[in-house]
Order: sequence, then structure tokens, then C-alpha cells
Amino acid sequence: MNHTLDASAILRYLDNEAGADQVKKLFLDAYHQRTELYVNAVNWSEVIYTCIKRAGAAAKPKIQQLSASPITLISVDDNMAWVAADMRLNFNLHLADAFALATAATTHSTLVTADYDFKQSSVQHPISYLPKK
Repeated sequence: MNHTLDASAILRYLDNEAGADQVKKLFLDAYHQRTELYVNAVNWSEVIYTCIKRAGAAAKPKIQQLSASPITLISVDDNMAWVAADMRLNFNLHLADAFALATAATTHSTLVTADYDFKQSSVQHPISYLPKK
């Protein structure tokens, strides 16, 4: 089974918070080619923004190290924009969440998140929730 990480999952890993061990296992599984990991460029931008906002330029080496990990970065093209817009309209999601779900849907992967807003929607897609803090 393949997985899409949203920003909250990656940040949990970086901050060593609840669920970090699950995300670490996914990174190890991807490294050993037991799973494919995806992240949408919109969600990746959220990770970069959050890290730099917290730590400034000191965050750049950590971000560069993470970007060298076995994650496939999914670009936003016209098709992805339409799928995300559809997800946002149908499930009343925030824009970044819609892109995470659209990526999971188009890659046929399970979405990994710490964002419990997905439970409030009627999303019918496999979602793996990290533990609450």
C-alpha cells in the first residue's frame, strides 16, 4: 500500500510528536521500496513555510535533508487543480487539505494525516490518522 503525507504528518515527524514513529516507519519502508510516499507541492510548501517561520534560515539544512528522502513530490498541474477543487467543493476542505486528498486519490494511496478535520467531512477515501497530541 502506498501513502500520501500531508503537512501535518511531516511536521509531526520533524517535531517528534505523537505519530512520529509511524511516519518514520513509512520513510524507512519507502527507503526499502516497500511503499511509495507522495507529497503534494502545496503541502510541501506548508512544511517549508512552517519550518522557516519557526527557525529561520537554521531550518534549511533540515528541509534539504528531508527533501532528499524517498518522497515523490507531486506537482500541481491543470488536472490536479481540478481534482483538488472538486474535493474542496464536495467535502468543504481547506485548500491544502484538498490538495493532499487529491494527491492520495490520484496516486491511489492512503492519506496519512494528523488533521482530524477530515473526519468531519464525508470523505470516502482511505485515511490513516496519526494519534492526537
